[in-house]
Amino acid sequence: MTFPVNDAYIQKWNATPVGALGSGTEKRVIVAYYRTTWGVSDYAKPYSAIIDGPAVVATSPGNPANFQNAPITVGVDIDDTRGFSQDDQSVPLEDIEIDLDLPPGMTDANNPASNHMVKFLNIVQPQTVAHVAFTVAVDPTLFGTQQYTVTIKPNPGLTKVLTANVVVATQPYLQLNGNANLVTAPWQFSSSDWATILGASGLVLDQDYQVFGWDAVAQDYVLQTDPQRGFGSFVVSNQSVGFVPLGGNPQQPNDLQTAAPQIIMQPGWNLIANPYNYAIPLGQLVGVPIADNTNAYTFTQLVNTGYVNGFLAFWSQLTQAYDYTTSYSDLIQPNTGYWIFVESNQPVTLVWPPVFQPFLPNLVDNHNAPKSKVGSAEIAGVPLWSLQLAARSNGMIDSKTSIGQTASPQLVNALTKFKAPKAPVKNAITSAIAVQKGTKTMLLASALTGANITSQTWEWQVYTQAAGPVTLTWPNMSSVPNNVQIKLIEPSGAQLQMRQATSYTFNAKAQSVQTVKLVVTTGPMLPVIETLGASAGKALANVSYKLSVNATTTVTVTQGGQPIATLLSNRADNSNLTLGTSWNYLDSANRRVKAGTYQVVMTSTPSGGVTASKSVSITVGK
Repeated sequence: MTFPVNDAYIQKWNATPVGALGSGTEKRVIVAYYRTTWGVSDYAKPYSAIIDGPAVVATSPGNPANFQNAPITVGVDIDDTRGFSQDDQSVPLEDIEIDLDLPPGMTDANNPASNHMVKFLNIVQPQTVAHVAFTVAVDPTLFGTQQYTVTIKPNPGLTKVLTANVVVATQPYLQLNGNANLVTAPWQFSSSDWATILGASGLVLDQDYQVFGWDAVAQDYVLQTDPQRGFGSFVVSNQSVGFVPLGGNPQQPNDLQTAAPQIIMQPGWNLIANPYNYAIPLGQLVGVPIADNTNAYTFTQLVNTGYVNGFLAFWSQLTQAYDYTTSYSDLIQPNTGYWIFVESNQPVTLVWPPVFQPFLPNLVDNHNAPKSKVGSAEIAGVPLWSLQLAARSNGMIDSKTSIGQTASPQLVNALTKFKAPKAPVKNAITSAIAVQKGTKTMLLASALTGANITSQTWEWQVYTQAAGPVTLTWPNMSSVPNNVQIKLIEPSGAQLQMRQATSYTFNAKAQSVQTVKLVVTTGPMLPVIETLGASAGKALANVSYKLSVNATTTVTVTQGGQPIATLLSNRADNSNLTLGTSWNYLDSANRRVKAGTYQVVMTSTPSGGVTASKSVSITVGK
């Protein structure tokens, strides 16, 4: 059997006769199970393999610019048991290669240029255990959950691949790229102004960079001189300086086990951040709505009762665009700011959990850690279909907008995402679906309807900070069911069938909003291949067809089920066009075929869809 994470070790004794002096006819087998503290194991035949590595790489409380237990040791045990240890059938493992592949930021402690390590064992005898150990260095700028892989290649026996995770605490560093960085500084400082904290970068505040906080009451950005623990900040820099060691004498917060100070979230958008240098699960957040201030709600309950939206937005420094959490079990990482939308008309008090990271050094085990509720806390369901909408201009792109349909109206609310505020940069672009909710206009990143809605018009709004051409695209149109037709209506009233085009471009003015309408019509399911026909002439046979959805098409000629010739092979075809090919009556060996009846067989495969086929007969004369 195979155990994925933190499970058990099995010890089995050979069968022993029971009874007087061991002469009984019954036999006894003893099997013992030992739970590991952090091991990852694979006990499947013919041998067992166990990874033994630390669960966490922690910072030193008195010196957070130092890892307390790094370099770390990753141990690998190989137990020649089970299939290769039976009486009269024992087989030793020989010439065993053990490979350790590390993520970026973790390297061989003796070779900092390598994140691939290899060790060898000459032999592991049956019913014995051999051990190898790797010493791994951890870069001080690394943080978050890191996965590494161990590959074991014995002779004889099958290759086993095991993966394990280690949680790395963040040291007091921040990565600053040129342009926008949505960050936080989860430390206690003796001098807490940004100029001091980022002073080691060589950047000058208000000359080389500015820092923006968020006024949740005014729902707008404000210039920020000091970071606020538990809140995110946009650092907008005109230079990329990489990882900057933080000044101001940063110290690890002293409330890891007692919980950070609560914050008041206002209706609308709030820019929050993990107040610790260890990741915490989103599902462990607790809230107290002002509208019901006698009850505490789990994050799942806050979402299900409509107090907050279930998706948090965070900023990718690499793509310079927003991304979203996907489930309530996602980790809120340190050093990262997150947007959360309060749907209630009244504030909600957000309560940070203490840090319940297992095996965290110097902390007393907290038996009051919340029980795992991941199974019931996941966002249930996915859209029946979802069309991605992207807007690009001036080197910036917003590709996290979509429209679609769900199986039920209940899923509409569960899967709706709100569009986070535009980044405070000079070339910002943001794309959203605008919907009316009472007297308010809500901007959505994911707009959905139930499957019973046959016609829906969406307003797709694109805001651009700088003037210039803007290109709108819908890259996954081929995944939308072929009974769904979508057209784009320009402000002038001109219409564009989106299945017949891949983009739409307009010229935007600075600090302007352009709105186009998307009309979605859902009808009866159409066949992928709408029509297929063939007509025979003296020299050629002409084949014509029409598709209802973009697909790759193959056309062959057969007789009696046997292939004769291939006319098209995996050609990319567009929908709603009359397409075709021809046949010169030659087979695959370039020989003239005999007179008779043949079948023209066509197969078409939409992207992500099921292959459709259709055939038609054709008669070839002498």
